Amino acid sequence: MGNAPAESLAPAGLPEAGRSPLESRHSPLDPEALVPALTRVLAPLQAMLEREIADRRTLQGQADDLRNQLAASQLATAEATREANVEHALRVSAEARIRDLQVTVQALRDFLGEPPPRRSWWLLLASVFRCD
Repeated sequence: MGNAPAESLAPAGLPEAGRSPLESRHSPLDPEALVPALTRVLAPLQAMLEREIADRRTLQGQADDLRNQLAASQLATAEATREANVEHALRVSAEARIRDLQVTVQALRDFLGEPPPRRSWWLLLASVFRCD
């Protein structure tokens, strides 16, 4: 027994010393030997990937909702700005029309020789008792 190699002394069910159980059953390049090992290694990564995909979809939905809200807000702002611009233009036009009418009325008074309208009593008092 002293001359027998150590490998021959190992029981038949045990793998050879220095080799993994996968190497003892199959060649290292054997796909059938790699599948279970890769499945165990990749399973947590697959779960992480699925969580990340779900998170991305959730974030994408939130981003889409925010884009829709932004577009609605921009539309409302544009409509409000348009209405404000229309109101401003109407006011400027009305003020110009009032000035034109005041000039016309004054020109008619001057033409007809009418005296200007009387000032209020408090304006008269203020002009009489002016302290300059």
